Amino acid sequence: NALKGLPVRRTFSWNEGGSIQRSTRLHELEASLQRSSRLYRKRLTTRLVCVFFFLVVLGVVICCASVALLVRNESARGILLGYDGSVQLKPNNRSYCFKGNPAEIATYRQNIISGLREKLDAVFGNFSAESSYSGSLVEDFACVLRASNGFTTVNVYFVLLWRQRRGTDGTLQAVPDAKDMVRAFSDYLKRSRHNGTGERAGISIATVEISGYQRVL
Repeated sequence: NALKGLPVRRTFSWNEGGSIQRSTRLHELEASLQRSSRLYRKRLTTRLVCVFFFLVVLGVVICCASVALLVRNESARGILLGYDGSVQLKPNNRSYCFKGNPAEIATYRQNIISGLREKLDAVFGNFSAESSYSGSLVEDFACVLRASNGFTTVNVYFVLLWRQRRGTDGTLQAVPDAKDMVRAFSDYLKRSRHNGTGERAGISIATVEISGYQRVL
């Protein structure tokens, strides 16, 4: 009878209410953590996007600064230009390209390239121009058999390099005209042919062509 008077049901009801309250608080805490996590991820994403665009803008600025620096430094050295040219030669041995000994042809080819490079340097090394001659590149030559007369010609291809400098005001100086260059080179080859040097080199001039320049560097 003494036990019947104890508040057993009331105690059980109190524990059940406490569990419900703790469960509710846990759900609220979990929901709060989820909101905080979503907010953190959102802020982190925003910051990463901002950092990415900042790096992109920084890279563009660095590239522009580098280009500007190169352009400024270019004023001292100028711009390197290349004139494409070709000269058509008539070898004394008209059949050497097709019937000659390979070793002799290779030697003749090397002599032609070396001789042409020396001629280019001799002509344009002292050429009157505000820009400066920077050398030549003799690229290759090809043998051509003319069907009309059966003659063999040698087409030699070269590049003339000129340094176009900038004046004190930053403007680019004049470059030589391609027609003047052709005239000077043709006159030189004609003089060397009349002097016998062209014949000793085994060539005689046929045509010379020099096209306009292109920027190399």
